[in-house]
This record gives sequence, C-alpha cells and structure tokens, in this order.
Amino acid sequence: MKITIILLILTVTFFPPLCSAEEGSEIYRKMPAMLADLLASKTPVNYAKDRGIGLKDGAVKVIVEVGENSSPAELAVKYSLAGFKVNKNLLISYVKLDTLKELCKDPSVIFVRMPARLLRMG
Repeated sequence: MKITIILLILTVTFFPPLCSAEEGSEIYRKMPAMLADLLASKTPVNYAKDRGIGLKDGAVKVIVEVGENSSPAELAVKYSLAGFKVNKNLLISYVKLDTLKELCKDPSVIFVRMPARLLRMG
C-alpha cells in the first residue's frame, strides 16, 4: 500500500499531463491523441517531424466535422482559413496550431482529425 502511494506521488510529480485539465479535456474530446499532443507539445515542429506529421508554414492539414446545423464554410471564414474545401459537413484545410486550439473549442465542431495517409507498398 505504501509503495503504491509513493509510486503514485512520483508519477504525478515527474510525469505531469501534457496539457492543463481544462484545455486537455476539450482538446482530447474532439481530436485524436496524436493531434492533441502536437498542440500541447513545447516543440511542435520537432514533435511533428518525429511522427511524420506534415506542417506547412506552421499549419497542419485537418478535416473538421461540424454539426448538421452548422456551415463548414462559415466556420472557415470565422477562423480566417484560406484555401479550404467543403464536402457536406466536413471542412478540409490547413490550420495554424494556435487557431486549431480555438477551433476545437467551437461548439459547432464535432471532431477534428488529420487526413489518412496512404502508404506505398513495395
């Protein structure tokens, strides 16, 4: 019992969460862990490079699913996203990391993910 408590204290002390509880719950609820960890990273460029996440001028390409009563195009305009594409309730765009944090807090956003990567065989 004492060992468990000591291990728990050491874990909390030396391995803090990647983001604050408030920010983390919102981010992790609306996107995959790898994307949320990218946002929480102190060195996002290195994090992205190490994991094969493509960044273009400090922005990551994402697919944003919005609620049925929301407009993906209006969301893109609200967050000043240039060069976006819309497909039904999906918004596809490069989004700056700081903007992505705000975007995932928007009530009209259901989920944010990166596009699937195709792997070459052979």
